[in-house]
Amino acid sequence: MAAAPQLETAAKVSRPHDLEFGEEAEPGLSWCPFKLLRGFPHQHVKKESEKVAMWFRANIFTSRKWDLYCISDLNGEKESILMVPTAQFERMIADANKQLNLDLKIPTDSKDGALVNVFDGPILPRFVRRIDNQTGLSNAIELSKLIQPGDIAKGSFSKDEVIAYGEKIELIYDHLSRHNSKADKKEARRRKAIVRQKGWGQQLKRAQRYLGMRHKTIFGFDEQPHIFTANETQSVLFQCLHTPFPMECMVRLISFDVEAAEFSSTTITEIGLAILDTQRILDSDPMKTSFADWGEFIETHHLRITEHKDIVNKTYVKGCPDDFLFGTSEFVGMKDVHGRLSELIRGDENFVLVGHDVGSDVKYFESLGIRLRDLAGYRDEIDTKDILRSAQRCNDARSLEFLCRELSVSPSSHFHNAGNDAVYTMQCLLKMVQRKSAGEKISNSERDGWEPEGDPRDWSDGNEDDGGLPLVLRRLKN
Repeated sequence: MAAAPQLETAAKVSRPHDLEFGEEAEPGLSWCPFKLLRGFPHQHVKKESEKVAMWFRANIFTSRKWDLYCISDLNGEKESILMVPTAQFERMIADANKQLNLDLKIPTDSKDGALVNVFDGPILPRFVRRIDNQTGLSNAIELSKLIQPGDIAKGSFSKDEVIAYGEKIELIYDHLSRHNSKADKKEARRRKAIVRQKGWGQQLKRAQRYLGMRHKTIFGFDEQPHIFTANETQSVLFQCLHTPFPMECMVRLISFDVEAAEFSSTTITEIGLAILDTQRILDSDPMKTSFADWGEFIETHHLRITEHKDIVNKTYVKGCPDDFLFGTSEFVGMKDVHGRLSELIRGDENFVLVGHDVGSDVKYFESLGIRLRDLAGYRDEIDTKDILRSAQRCNDARSLEFLCRELSVSPSSHFHNAGNDAVYTMQCLLKMVQRKSAGEKISNSERDGWEPEGDPRDWSDGNEDDGGLPLVLRRLKN
């Protein structure tokens, strides 16, 4: 069995590479395929791979130069492979270990043999160029195509030497093929996660637009101008006296919550609604209106299903259907609940759904025969659970009670009463809009040194993004 490739000595790390384009490297050095090097965190790091991957992405070209060489299939049927001296990769690993306080090592065992490769000759890697940025890498890829397989393999080599070289690079091609497949899938998942994470923050920005607290840019979600048609709302923007920007579309913000029996999720016991019609605040300043004063603009409803009025959850959550704090509960029979909800929602007028986990409550409404997203006035939805995730850059879902504590919403008690929860959700949204518009941290955890997850650029485009198109228009585009 061949001995495992040895890593470079410290002396060789600083050896200057001053070769001309196409010139052969010296024999006996070890090399790493540059593409496999970049995939090192996900392929060879078991613990804290995301942390290492973030560091790699941020530091691959930071104060760092790479000497790129290429090797090629002698038959000229495959693209050249860009390689770097293992010594340079060792230096990057040493930097990562120092900054991240880890003990990463470059594997040299046979199963990872494609990561570290020694070429003793007579066929050797040939110099392409030195790079320190992505543009240089792209240029090197094009330059490597100018080094023809015949140039690499010129000379008279024995059959055994050609076979040995062919087997070595075939192993590298095989590893690259598997890496590409895994990397493509992982990158697709990462990009999907970024779109989802940015979408969470965009919801709050659109809420600001509906309340006249953010400017709608000329560009839409995909950075292309969007022309509103007549049936999308004839008067898109409405200027009011005290908001810094026009209110968009004059919508009714409808916060809603549904409670169901804990051992029979199809048995709905309560429905709560808190409705803010933006026409009612045309003469008010959302930033100067005290938090307590919002109540006069919010229409509240707590519907209890008559047939299920004696069902009270006790095992997993503490139900409190008798403790509606924002008005008088209304008992409605199952046969009348569809009509009563239709009266309150007024589905032919522009409305935006607001909830804490909107999707689950939408499904409850569908079980009652009301498809909220299909109503003529449906325009958008805003989920306070997702907005908090974005604010804290954390994928964990938090409860409404946690959010109320984060925002110091007071008073807040008797949770899991559908009417109360609908009101709390609306209050949380309004408070987050106020904080965002004032340039403040949205949650108290942010103020107290919350440790966020991931790269900030994976969570928000900052002020370059106005929140994008409302959901109804995104669906029309798709």
